[in-house]
Amino acid sequence: MRRKRPEKGGKKDKRSDDDSEWTSSDEEDDSPSFTNPKMERRQSKACKSSACLSPRFSCGVLLGILFGVILSSYWNDCVTIVLADRKRERAAVSRTVMSVLFDRAQSQKRTVHGLPSTGGSHRVAWITPIMTTQLADTAQLNHDILRYVESGYRDFRETRKDQVVFSSSKAEGINEQFFRMQQEIWATSKSWWLQVHVDRLKATIFERANDFLARIGKVDIDTSQYEVFLWATACEACIAHAPHVHENSILSGVYYINAPRGSGSLMFEDPRGGLPPFGGRIVHEPRAGEIVIFPPWLQHHVGSSCIEPSELRVSLSFNIIGEWTVTSDITLKVSTPPGA
Repeated sequence: MRRKRPEKGGKKDKRSDDDSEWTSSDEEDDSPSFTNPKMERRQSKACKSSACLSPRFSCGVLLGILFGVILSSYWNDCVTIVLADRKRERAAVSRTVMSVLFDRAQSQKRTVHGLPSTGGSHRVAWITPIMTTQLADTAQLNHDILRYVESGYRDFRETRKDQVVFSSSKAEGINEQFFRMQQEIWATSKSWWLQVHVDRLKATIFERANDFLARIGKVDIDTSQYEVFLWATACEACIAHAPHVHENSILSGVYYINAPRGSGSLMFEDPRGGLPPFGGRIVHEPRAGEIVIFPPWLQHHVGSSCIEPSELRVSLSFNIIGEWTVTSDITLKVSTPPGA
C-alpha cells in the first residue's frame, strides 16, 4: 500500500488527516514505504473486534466459556443436593413431631381410668356341657360285655334273617329292632337285658353323672336315687343312627365297649339352631373304655360304621330317668367383688 503522491505544481487538498485516502497499486515500487501514525491508531481500534483477536486471547475466551459451563453444572448439582437434604430434614422433623404427639396421646390415654365398681356378677348362660372320661382297668369288663352282646345280637339277627334291614332310618332296621327288644324287657321287668357286670356299670354311671351335675352347680341331685335305662347297640355294615334326643331324662350317655377302625363317630349338633352364626357340630371319635355324658335335649347322631364283616361297634347307651328341664337352663353366676 502506498500513498498517492500529489502531482507537481498542483495544490494540496485541504483535508484533515483523518480523511486521507489510500489507494492500492499493482505496480512494484522500490521506493521506501512510510506509514501514518494516526492511521495505525484507527487500525488498532478497528481490530478490537472478534475477527481481529489474537490466538492467545481467543484461547482465553474459550477457556472462560468452558469454565462457566462446568461451574454452572456444579452449581446445579449443589442446589439439587441442598434441596434434597432440606426435604429429608423436613420429613425427619415431621416424623419427630408426629411421634411426640402420638406418645403424648398414649400417655394421656393410659392415665384415664374408668369409674370404680361397687360389685356385680359374671353370668354364663345356657351352657351345653359334654363330659368325656377315659376309665381305667376296663379290659376285662369290656371283654366280658363284648362277648355277651355279640352272642345276643347275632342270635337276635338270626331269628329275623328273612327281614333284616341294615338301616337306621327305618323302623324295620336291625338296629332299631334290637333296641326295641331291650326296651320291652326293661319296661316290663325294670331290669337290663345285659346281665354282665351290672353292679359295676351302675356304680360307674352314677359316680360320673353326679360329677357332671356338680360341675354345673346341681350338687343337690343324687342320680343313684333315679332309675337308669341301659341298652346295647351293635353296628355293622355301615349302619348309622339318625339325629334324635332323649325325652324324660335328666342325663344321657354312652360307654364304648368296642370301637374298631371305621366305627361311626358320635356327633352333636349346635342347640342354638342352624342359622348363622350358629349351626356348628362337635364330632367325637369313640374309644373303648370311654364314657361320654351330655344333656338329653342335645341333638346327636352316629355316623356310619363301615367296619370289617367280622367286627361289631358295640356301645352301651343309658338314660337317667327324670325331667330334662334339670339341665335345660344351665346358668352359672359368679359374683364380682367391689373394685374388681
